Amino acid sequence: MTVVGIAVSLLLILVYLWTLEGIWRVPFRALGVLVAGLAIQSVLIMLLLRLRTPHLLLRIIQEWMVGLFVVLGALALRLAWRALRGRRRPAIIASDVIAGAFTALILVYAILPRAILPGRGSPRQTLGSLAVLLLLPGLYLCGRVFRTDRREDLRWVARALLATAMLVGLLGVIELWFVPSRLWIHWGVAGLGNWLDTAFSGPGGLPETFFQSIGPGLALRRLVSTFLNPTGVAVTGLLIAPLAVAVLGPWRVDGLAKGFRWAAVSLLALGVILSLSWLVVAALVVEAVLLAVLLHRREVVIAAGGIIVASLLVLFLYPARGPVVTSTLADARPPAGYTLVRDLARTAARLGLPGTPRVAPESTAPTSARLPAAGSTDGLRAAGLSLRGDFDAALEGLSTAWRHPLGIGLQPMPSGAQLSAGTGSGALSNLVDEVGILGGLLFLAFYGLAVASAFRTVRRTPRDPLATGFALITFVGGLALLPIMLSTDIWSVTAATVLFWWTAGMNAGTAPDAVSATPAPLPTSIAAAGPVDAACP
Repeated sequence: MTVVGIAVSLLLILVYLWTLEGIWRVPFRALGVLVAGLAIQSVLIMLLLRLRTPHLLLRIIQEWMVGLFVVLGALALRLAWRALRGRRRPAIIASDVIAGAFTALILVYAILPRAILPGRGSPRQTLGSLAVLLLLPGLYLCGRVFRTDRREDLRWVARALLATAMLVGLLGVIELWFVPSRLWIHWGVAGLGNWLDTAFSGPGGLPETFFQSIGPGLALRRLVSTFLNPTGVAVTGLLIAPLAVAVLGPWRVDGLAKGFRWAAVSLLALGVILSLSWLVVAALVVEAVLLAVLLHRREVVIAAGGIIVASLLVLFLYPARGPVVTSTLADARPPAGYTLVRDLARTAARLGLPGTPRVAPESTAPTSARLPAAGSTDGLRAAGLSLRGDFDAALEGLSTAWRHPLGIGLQPMPSGAQLSAGTGSGALSNLVDEVGILGGLLFLAFYGLAVASAFRTVRRTPRDPLATGFALITFVGGLALLPIMLSTDIWSVTAATVLFWWTAGMNAGTAPDAVSATPAPLPTSIAAAGPVDAACP
């Protein structure tokens, strides 16, 4: 197994180096690479651990994002040097000033002594929190510097984002309906927890985020897919959804076949809804309605209607049909697809069909608890409890901010933050807790200007589905994230962080006051805009 792990690791490293070479030529494509890589990172590390891959190789693969940002940093310095030599001054807009002030405040809080901010951790402990906070303006800067109007690059990144959403949704549906819960243990989830130095307290030692409680001793499975966390699936899908919906229409978009676009929207929506993150599902429904109003297209209205119907069906029917486990991870109700395949295999074995192995008898675990039945309100009750938990988390965060208006300093980054996303307090309250109310106000101004700039881009590009789609990620996605930010630490979902803040910088670069003086881009990555793929009829 170790040999296989080494071979797979070396192959991944070669693909990574080839990808870096492509990003050096076309920096904007790093957006698609980052989101796709972060979407599959957790499951790849888990499987490599299961293959007993040497830890040195694992560490190299785990830090892949650092190498990518080093390349982007070198490219940004190269552009800055060209601008300096050419005596070209970049246009400074309001969001740039706020981003600079926010960054300066974070750095001040990072160096203040513990005597002033007693809640601070040690320098080593707070390094992770500092990196996460600086990632927000850093990604915004990437969007500003590496913005492109080149159709080929926009199509490439859009295709990468939609393909990622399709892969996550498809694998999520398969693992939810065809994979027994105990198989996750065999695949190495516990080993991943040990690797990340975090303990899981869910049924059978799985992460608690894999399940939603539906009664004493019973837990309903949630879709976790390659993220190994339903919040990661839900929040990232929520941000990709505006782009996926925007490219729907009667026109032809080169590289994005009509069937591909519809499959992306369908699987993305299923992934978000079956994550059972009900505040995010509610935001997805509002997002779909807003997109239907903004875009005025028949296809968008159909997609919005499908999302609403699917959400209601899952809310009322999934608790009576979805896989349920006991506290010991025994199947109280096995996944329906797994049961179907097992019964077909048994029938084939009974009939003596050639090539069919014997299937050992298997039964569900006896339980005295009542399983949800069709037509019950258990799903509605679970959704209500989930929303109530989100509301309580938001209130707790606001009360903490009121007690510590100056903040208590940067806090240690929790282990396995990617897998535990959705279990703590909200992103906004966490930020105010660390850098005070002033930091919170600067962040809200930064966020608000990003959403406003994206709205201006949407109004200027109504006939360009790709440009509109990338702007809608920041505008509609940003509006949808606002209530979620109060109760969920969304920035611990790095894929969503990358997607929102990069497109925020990209759309800020199209603001009316951001013209003419921007540094000259790399010739191979940003060229004159080609013809629009299609126009609105």
